[in-house]
Amino acid sequence: LTVDAQVREVMQVKKFKNGFIMDPICVKPTMSLLELDELRQKCGFMGFPVTEDGKMGSKLLGLVTQRDTDFLDNRASTQVGAVMEKVGDLVLAEEGVELAAANQIIRDKKLGKLPVVTKGGRLVALVARTDLNKQADFPLATKDKNGSLRVAAAIGTRPADRDRVRALVAAGVDAIIVDSSQGDSTFQ
Repeated sequence: LTVDAQVREVMQVKKFKNGFIMDPICVKPTMSLLELDELRQKCGFMGFPVTEDGKMGSKLLGLVTQRDTDFLDNRASTQVGAVMEKVGDLVLAEEGVELAAANQIIRDKKLGKLPVVTKGGRLVALVARTDLNKQADFPLATKDKNGSLRVAAAIGTRPADRDRVRALVAAGVDAIIVDSSQGDSTFQ
């Protein structure tokens, strides 16, 4: 794998089971459905919070899911803001909600995603039903202090792999495994 590909893999694992997703990928209401389709391909998931500026911490305007965009034509000209579920129609949790309470809201209301917002409506976290399901399926999974899965990455012994280690650590890797070619490497 390239360094960038390995970093993406580490980041994907760290987001896999987060209880609270503290850095969800947000989109702008002006994003086209064509751009949204490309983002979905890249990220591997279908639902996104829609915020004023497309960034975490800004005012939540709504959620866009695959259900909102299925069967729509004119994907290049249709904007997310025109098809998203508006914030007034969403079930929200207020900042400070406990994870157990957020999960109960998801169960009771049969939600896919639960945005967590400040009193002023700014997005601070997201809780996803898929994480709740995975937690039930894999209760003994090894997690870090933030509730994310632990992840390790393998590297070689070449000098260039030092940069790989730095990038992996920045992405949140929990352990580095050094592959030394059965101890028969000129780079050791």
